[in-house]
Amino acid sequence: MSALLTRAWDENKVLVHVDDVPSGASCGCFCPICEQPLIARKGLKRAYHFSHAHNYDCKGSDETLIHKMAKEVLLETGQIMLPPSENKFPSGLVRLYHIEAEKWDEHFHIKPDVVGIMENGEPLLVEFYYSHKVERKKRKLIVENNLKCLEVDLAFQDFDKASLREFIINSIEDREWVVLEESAQNTETEDISYTSTRSVVYSQASDLLKQLFAENTLYLHPYKEYQDNYSMFDSDALYDLKELGYDFYKAHYNNRRFKCDILLSKKHEDSKKCFIAISVKGRRRSNGFKHPKDWLIIDMIPKRGSSIDDIKVRWANAVIIKTPETNVIYTNFDKWFNKEKPRPKVFDDKC
Repeated sequence: MSALLTRAWDENKVLVHVDDVPSGASCGCFCPICEQPLIARKGLKRAYHFSHAHNYDCKGSDETLIHKMAKEVLLETGQIMLPPSENKFPSGLVRLYHIEAEKWDEHFHIKPDVVGIMENGEPLLVEFYYSHKVERKKRKLIVENNLKCLEVDLAFQDFDKASLREFIINSIEDREWVVLEESAQNTETEDISYTSTRSVVYSQASDLLKQLFAENTLYLHPYKEYQDNYSMFDSDALYDLKELGYDFYKAHYNNRRFKCDILLSKKHEDSKKCFIAISVKGRRRSNGFKHPKDWLIIDMIPKRGSSIDDIKVRWANAVIIKTPETNVIYTNFDKWFNKEKPRPKVFDDKC
């Protein structure tokens, strides 16, 4: 996670993104953490971000901001939804009393993000995180002292208090009880498309997609389900991404614990940005992989042994379809297009 601040208050204290304001001090923005004036840095070397004018000493970043907003929501509402549990942990919506944020516990020598008392008289600790989970030493103290501590993942939540309130109070997703972790051995499947051993073919294929989009466009082809099989619609059902308003946003996006080769964006009717993330990968992501919500995720997985010439022939017409050489994963497809089409499925066949 980049420790940059990409969101700020405008003169009306409305949260805006650095992409949507003028460069420099003319952005007229203020830090939502310390309320000091900001400068919109929109150069070529670093990702767009805000910095404090006059070198004001503030450590504000996206992580700091969403932490602050989540803590404010919990302090204001006094409620949080606990995940289902069949063991010693409670579950369901709980109300907290005597809530305090960032309070140092002299007895246990820890400082949770928020602590409150449940109706049964037991304390509940809440830790919000954006990039790093509760560190090992603190986790050990919590478990050894039989404290109930809920860890809530904010990485893919909107920077909006109303959305955060809905997430904290009504959702059971992206939260779990702090317990001792198993061996430090990495049990996750390694994403070979982003390792040092990444195949040159994948890199070239990614460059080919960028070139196709830059010189012309990319097309998506929807699918429908028929008697447990997937079949393509007529050719006029192709979605032309440039015609729909998408433009190149960033290459090799890596933020909020999600990576992709190409990120396209457009402004939606409600002025929010819509994103399409395209990756050329060596293998499928694990089930339930995390990604920014409401993004369209497309993973292109070349058939094992494919050469760049094979891929060039297959992708020559810039149409992203499911073939023996590629695997396409669509998620949250229906929000981004202004045509009434059935929602494409997730394909899980073998390479």
